[in-house]
Amino acid sequence: MKQTADKGIWKFEGPEPGPCIVVLGGVHGNELTGIEVVKRLVERFESGELELVRGTLYLVLGNLEAITQGVRASAVDQDLNRMFTKSNLEGNPQDFYESRRAQELAPILREADICLDLHATNKPSDPFICIPSVNERKKEILRWFDCQNILIDPNFVTGGGQPAATDEFVEVNGGIGLCYETGWAQDTSKIESVFESVLEVLDQEGMTDVNLSKAMTNLRLSVPPEFNKDMFELVEAIRLTEAE
Repeated sequence: MKQTADKGIWKFEGPEPGPCIVVLGGVHGNELTGIEVVKRLVERFESGELELVRGTLYLVLGNLEAITQGVRASAVDQDLNRMFTKSNLEGNPQDFYESRRAQELAPILREADICLDLHATNKPSDPFICIPSVNERKKEILRWFDCQNILIDPNFVTGGGQPAATDEFVEVNGGIGLCYETGWAQDTSKIESVFESVLEVLDQEGMTDVNLSKAMTNLRLSVPPEFNKDMFELVEAIRLTEAE
């Protein structure tokens, strides 16, 4: 298994051709679960406890400066997950880290067949998934995540009518992108279940040795054979003020 690492990006290549999957955490630096899941995956693949048997796997820590500071973003009113717009990615980056980081990550996301972007919410919340649209192929992936609700945004409402977030950018480049909101940002109780969900997706796509998934029996038994999640379409973005 070939491996390279640079600037919070770890690339693993299996011996056989296969899909490209990106697992992304820390797009917002205070959302701890995704950060810890990416770190755990890096540790397990680097140690050989997990093995990539085919395809390409990118493990990415998104906003390195914000992660170091323990804040949502390194610059006030800037959001890395709104930087994947055509205007920001073409030409010179704007004069703040999130703009530059989006340009660094864009080539990887363009390559992705599947991107699992692990987020969390600023207020206590049940987990849910954000995704531009849902079809039968995507349901095969969505079923592994422990949540009931899926929020679809086919008209890119959150981006002001244009693709701006990681999942949207991946989708317009031909891949499957989802944003999994794991719950409240400071709640790390779901690290293990999110880690297992990611491994199940890798296993389903034939990228890991099935024998490595024996510990995930409980998760597999808990996932119903029929897709039964509830879907809601986002039709309007409500912008809260600091007072709210």
